Formats: sequence, structure tokens, C-alpha cells
Amino acid sequence: MANNTTILPLLSNTERMVFNVLLPVISVIGIATNLIVILGVLYNRSIRNVPANIFVINLAIADFFVVVIGVPLWVIQLSLAEKITINQGTTLCQINFGLSVFTSVLSVYTLGIISYDRYAAVTAPFRYHEVMSPSTTYKILAGAWTMTLVFSLPAMIGWKSDNLKTPMGPYLIGYCVYTKFFSQEYQIIVYSGISLTIVMNIVLYTRLLNVAKRHARQIASTKHEVENSYGEQSGIDNNKRSPPRRERNIKAAKALGIVLGALLSCWVPFLIVAYIDAIVDESGISVFTMKVLGTVTYFNSVMNPLIYTYMSRDFRKTVRKMLLRKRGHQNYPGNSST
Repeated sequence: MANNTTILPLLSNTERMVFNVLLPVISVIGIATNLIVILGVLYNRSIRNVPANIFVINLAIADFFVVVIGVPLWVIQLSLAEKITINQGTTLCQINFGLSVFTSVLSVYTLGIISYDRYAAVTAPFRYHEVMSPSTTYKILAGAWTMTLVFSLPAMIGWKSDNLKTPMGPYLIGYCVYTKFFSQEYQIIVYSGISLTIVMNIVLYTRLLNVAKRHARQIASTKHEVENSYGEQSGIDNNKRSPPRRERNIKAAKALGIVLGALLSCWVPFLIVAYIDAIVDESGISVFTMKVLGTVTYFNSVMNPLIYTYMSRDFRKTVRKMLLRKRGHQNYPGNSST
């Protein structure tokens, strides 16, 4: 780094090699999986008419920005840490973290919105379509985008910490150690916003799970009564004995449980360590540990499209049709030269 400052190797060559390999892999896989969801929407426009799918589409767009913008910026920051001036490092870190806050928080908030949407669909099925109309969903998403933009602006403007005025400041700038680069107040606001969203997901999932368990018992009781009345060999389709809405609620609880599990595993370790490192001056947490846990949060943007594509029948059918259509077009007799 310029200005006659010698940068201590906060990351060894081996540690930087880990990020130079891991981050591009995450980016490529994330781009591919989220692009499949986005292209699926373009291929099947009827998906947009379903409020739940609109939220999933927004999640795919948010996660796409995470792996297209957020991940490459971290690679650039780490690669240039010892080669750029303090002013350049400061600007790059502010843009880097600001865009990362915007894309990551938007993704987490969208997951919270999806959880609420599923909870509303299960607990108030007859009023759901009236309350959650397509226009309402777009207003909710507009609010989410606005809120995340407000969250990210202080980082881009430079709500910096007094740590940068210490002799260690240039090192923190070069490697963009965000828990020491940005002010403690700003970090607490950002991490608390994410944490509250995760807590909301847990509360909604717990309530949805209770409803699903109650419906599962009712389904089991109904099947038992039918079997006792008509006999096991009655020829009645077991799938038709249970109310479809109850079975959909059970599937919704399972899907939301998988999503919540992925969210917790990717974000909770980072949030705990980030809180500690931001509040405690000499926490002893290494830069490598912080960067690794920050990288794990990016995995959530890779897992989300895989989970929703697998759990959603509409998206599965759309992807299958896209692949079959492409294969059929390539093998179509009219394309042959013989």
C-alpha cells in the first residue's frame, strides 16, 4: 500500500489462495443456479401471477446480485490489499461493504417475507388471495428494496470507525476488516436488522410447524377412520382421502424448515463472531476467521435457488420443460442434414 506504509500480512499467501479459489467457485455456481430460476420465470410467465413465486423471483434476483457483485468485489479487495493507496482502499472498502450489505440484507429480508407469506397462506387461506394480491406483493418488495438501500448508504458514504486513526488503520483499510473499519454503531444496526429477521423466521416457522403437526394428526385420523369404515382394500385412493390444503400446509412447513436451516447455518456463526469482534477491541478473532465466516454467508445465496427449485412443483416443471425443449430442438428431425 502506498503512502510509505508497510502492510502487515493480515492474510498469508495460503489463506488468500483459499479465497481466490473458493470465492470464484461460489460465484459461478450461484450465478448458474439463480439464473435458472430467473430464466424459468421468463420462460413461464404464469409463475409471476402467484404471489409466493414473485417473492421467490425477487430472492433469485437478490442472490444473483450477491454472487455477481458482492463476491467478485471481495476477491478484488483481497488481491489488491497491498498494492493500493489508503484512499483507494478506503473507497473500495466502502463500496465493497455497502454493496454487500445491500445485496445480502435484501436476500435475508426476502426470506423473511417468504416466511410471512407462507404463514399467512396457512393460517388465513380464505383471505390470503384478497390480502396478498400481486400489487401488494410488489409494494412489499419495493419497501424491502428501499429499506436495504437505506441500510447500505452509511457504508458507502463512510460511517467509519476511530480504529482507522490508529497505527493499525492502514492494515484495516487494505484488507477491509469491516468489523474494525466501520463504526460500532453502524455494525450493530446492520447485524441487529439481520438478526431480527432471522428471529422472525424462527417464530413464523414454529407457528407454521404447529399448524402442520395439527393437520398431520387430522390427516392420520381421517385415513384411520376411512380404513376402519371401508377396509384397507376398499380401492379408495389414499391421496384423495385427505384435504389437499392440509397436505400443502405440511409440505410448506417442510420447505420452510429446509430454508430456515440453511439460513441459520450460513448466517448465525458469522453474526455471533461479527458482534464480538465489532464490540470487543482485542477480541483475538483473526481476519481469516472473519473472512471465512463472511464467505459462508454467500453459500446461502447458492442454496436458496436449489431449495426452491427442488421444493416448488411449478419451478421443477418449468426447468424440466426448458431442458426438454432445448434437447428436443437439437434433436428435431428438421435440424438434421440427412
